Amino acid sequence: ETAAPRQSRKAKTLLTHKQSGLADHLLRRRFPTAVAEMARVEAARGMSTAPAALAAAAPMSQEELKAIVKRVELGIADPIYQMCGHAEHDQDLSEGLVRAGMCAALVQHLLPSQQKHLGVAIRLLAVLTFVAAARYCE
Repeated sequence: ETAAPRQSRKAKTLLTHKQSGLADHLLRRRFPTAVAEMARVEAARGMSTAPAALAAAAPMSQEELKAIVKRVELGIADPIYQMCGHAEHDQDLSEGLVRAGMCAALVQHLLPSQQKHLGVAIRLLAVLTFVAAARYCE
């Protein structure tokens, strides 16, 4: 008889929020200089997701938002991650994304073939839905 295939010890799995927090904490404790360097590079690129940095960011034009939506429609997931952090803290940005068509663009990222980005797509869609519903109920 053939034995059932064993799962590799190096198989990729998803971490829970608690496990991810612990891994981040251990990374910061073990490699403080690398973490500081990564933060410096992100700050130089303007990629910081700290609330203070988000508040200081200049508002995006409708053309910029449409370009971001177009990238999401093409199947690129990076803008979803970037906008998710920003949209949670900036209601004007969220409204602009809704007007630019981000909700419709996110639907294709909910398909089974896009499982890798499913969580963040759902999170951004929830934020945008909440903003749209709040605007509609006013």
